[in-house]
Amino acid sequence: FPSHDTLSPYYLEGEKIRGGEEQEESKVSDTAPLLGLLKEKVSPGIALTPEELTVIDPACGSGHILVYAFDLLMEIYKEQGYLEKDIPGLILNHNLYGLDIDERAVQLASFAVLMKARAINRRVFKNAPTAPTLNIKTVRCTRGYKLPAIQGVVEKDWQPLVEAFSDADNLGSLITPPSFNGTILRKQLADLALDNPLFQQEVVGFLRHLVDQAELLSNQYWVVVANPPYMGNRRINDKIKAFLDLKYNDVKSDLFAAFIMRNFELGLPQSQLSFVCPFVWMFLSSYEKLRKFLISHKTIYSLVKPSYTSFFDSAIVPLVTFVLRNRFENREGIYIDLGYLGSEESQPVKLLEAIKNPNCGYLYYAKSADFSKIPGSAIAYWVSDKILEIFQQSKPLNDIANPCVGLQTGNNDRFLRLWTEVNINNIGFGLDSREAAKKSGKKWFPYNKGGEFRKWYGNQEYVVNWENDGLELNGYKPKAVIRNPTYYFQESITWSFVSSSYFGVRYSPKGFIFDVGGSSIFPHSQIIINLVGLLCSKVISSFMEIMNPTLNFQVGNVANLPIITSLQDSVFNQSIEQAINIAKEDWDNFETSWDFQTHPLLRENSPNISTSFTNCVS
Repeated sequence: FPSHDTLSPYYLEGEKIRGGEEQEESKVSDTAPLLGLLKEKVSPGIALTPEELTVIDPACGSGHILVYAFDLLMEIYKEQGYLEKDIPGLILNHNLYGLDIDERAVQLASFAVLMKARAINRRVFKNAPTAPTLNIKTVRCTRGYKLPAIQGVVEKDWQPLVEAFSDADNLGSLITPPSFNGTILRKQLADLALDNPLFQQEVVGFLRHLVDQAELLSNQYWVVVANPPYMGNRRINDKIKAFLDLKYNDVKSDLFAAFIMRNFELGLPQSQLSFVCPFVWMFLSSYEKLRKFLISHKTIYSLVKPSYTSFFDSAIVPLVTFVLRNRFENREGIYIDLGYLGSEESQPVKLLEAIKNPNCGYLYYAKSADFSKIPGSAIAYWVSDKILEIFQQSKPLNDIANPCVGLQTGNNDRFLRLWTEVNINNIGFGLDSREAAKKSGKKWFPYNKGGEFRKWYGNQEYVVNWENDGLELNGYKPKAVIRNPTYYFQESITWSFVSSSYFGVRYSPKGFIFDVGGSSIFPHSQIIINLVGLLCSKVISSFMEIMNPTLNFQVGNVANLPIITSLQDSVFNQSIEQAINIAKEDWDNFETSWDFQTHPLLRENSPNISTSFTNCVS
């Protein structure tokens, strides 16, 4: 899919400009089926000959994308009447480019492409003077390399390149080479090889490769296709981290985001780019700047979200593949969602079904610019115009209440306990301020820590050591992070930061400290009950799924929830209070609650448990 829908537009448009419409229908058009679904014609605006259609994979690995691109380019050349035996050499010389930091992976990619070429023309490498040149290179590191002090190698011409690639084994294609004159450098190497044959293999070979990789990273291409490396900010080493802080500070959450930004520089202004990467960039707050850049400066032509299990039935791999235009166009793109679960075999079947039947229910049209109407610019391609209008015209929850994260102990084994693990007489229940908690002399206090999915009330299981206004925790800084202590012990609304199902919101009476997993909202007491009811509604769950379809419900998402009605008065107030009371009674029916009195089956004056159960249910 990435190779198909990035390569084909240039050829198909050029074919029409050159008069190709009179020919029978192009086979190449079948390889970019999503293009046919676009309501507006894709037009690169320029006619390219096959030799001009350059393709690069800047993180090529073992060459899967390059091999696929080879097949598509082969069809393009054949339709233009080129002799089949000449085509492999032309593709290797003019079309395919690849880079990677792994020498062995580059060797495998080169071998795969060469075998493709030789399968079509067995004599492709026989004629030495005209043998094709392979443009798949390792981005080699120059750390510790010293230019030879010999006549002909001008240090000021070479040193900037040597310095630029000193960390190439970490950064690879993220490196933007400094300005250099390749013609002058190659002339120096030619003279050196002629005058000093002994330097031919070692010095000349190394420096020639340095010029090659610098040129590949300085050129611009019509098509950029990549499955870039994925590595979160916490896992990268110090060299990469420092580089991202300096060059890609807005997208440093993951290495793949930096690669996306770098690849725009590799593409020509009219180019198309395609990526396969984790789908988290579409909604997580840490990628918001990337999203805003994409929807304001680029154009999403098509996006396919495979199922989580499309690659391995036994593993969850949430990926997305998409095609971008390297400039902004106010047009609709195509979005296909292949569902949550599905095997590798079922994915192409569902994709083809969507192409044949756009009314299948999982194919959508959306303009990139419309995503800016959603808080955080989430790529929520399935939302209706009405939902977009609600986001635009409503005020965010943050305007009427303050959602926030709380305490991070840094050592839960030391500072947290289940309430059943400590002396209940040493737990301070129902206190309404830090001052009251300090005066109580108690050591342990109720603690909202999130927990499993539960609505309205409950998940009150933990206590935290806040003795003497958190003296011991304050002494544990900086590992302990004490956030928003002014809200401690206040009446609130809490939810589970991580849930296995839906957005679970609960009323929390006064007397609680809260943490990250049990993030909380602190509205005015006059609206707290009505706000609980609103946040427990299916409408709000839908809005949460739009802004963040993962199982992590972040404070920023909650703060941006649209409030479309007044919360001062509500005809549902009594019903909401009743729902909270029912949930509280259910929670208190079991020994996990500190307000537990008796099991409901024992409250009936019945001769046996069976009769008691029947009476309880009825």
